[in-house]
Amino acid sequence: VCVSICGDRFWVGQMGVALALAGQAAANQAFFTLYFLIAFLPTITAPLVAKSIGSGNTAEARQRVCESIFLSTIFGLCGTIFLVGFPRAALRLVLPPNAPAMEYAIPYVRLRSLSLLAALVSATGYAAYRGLLNTVTPLRVSVFTNVLNLGLDPLCIFGLSSLPFQGIWRKIGLGALVSWGGFGAAGAAMATAISEITGGMIYIKLLLRRKLISWSQLFKPPSWSNLKPLVQGGLVMLARQAILNIAFLSAARRAQVMDPSGVSAAAY
Repeated sequence: VCVSICGDRFWVGQMGVALALAGQAAANQAFFTLYFLIAFLPTITAPLVAKSIGSGNTAEARQRVCESIFLSTIFGLCGTIFLVGFPRAALRLVLPPNAPAMEYAIPYVRLRSLSLLAALVSATGYAAYRGLLNTVTPLRVSVFTNVLNLGLDPLCIFGLSSLPFQGIWRKIGLGALVSWGGFGAAGAAMATAISEITGGMIYIKLLLRRKLISWSQLFKPPSWSNLKPLVQGGLVMLARQAILNIAFLSAARRAQVMDPSGVSAAAY
């Protein structure tokens, strides 16, 4: 997460527009506030999987992972619909209603929200592998998706016009194609969404291979008796994330309000 965010900020910073960085920061804060309030489900999956695997009960471990993904899918879809349909409502947690940075934040948070479900699936996959005491596989997935994100950033932000050898492209008849100017600051969100969705699909494939999920159980609503340990264990994490997010939101909003030009928010 830190590598991709730093890469996104670097390339958006190359635009030379402080408001673009301010809008990106506000959109990311709104996105992560929602994400971390849901991500308590994957967090609590790791010890449950470890307990099941330790007792030799692979079926129970598979059930726990499928339950977590099922709930993450429900909450993730609701969160995506909210951020895509009502971006201003989410962004007003950070930005004043008429903030100049809102122009950049709205398209950014809409594109960024497309990765919410995939990010939750990836978090569940990471937690499941952590429960297996395997941290190498998640590391490889993270390296791949971060490299993908860093590679897509300049293309999605500045378009194909950022490619080298523009003269050669035009000589072979691809001048119109390479003149595409990209999505601007929102392109960083597009790059992140593509890399997150790729990571989510990789984890689904890996979990199927390890028999830690099955298609039939993924779409089966869990019973309350099965959900109870997941919810009870997650409430403590949810309370922790809520407290942290209140602090982060307060600081981010303060930085945005004190300077409408976006310079202070970009520095923050």
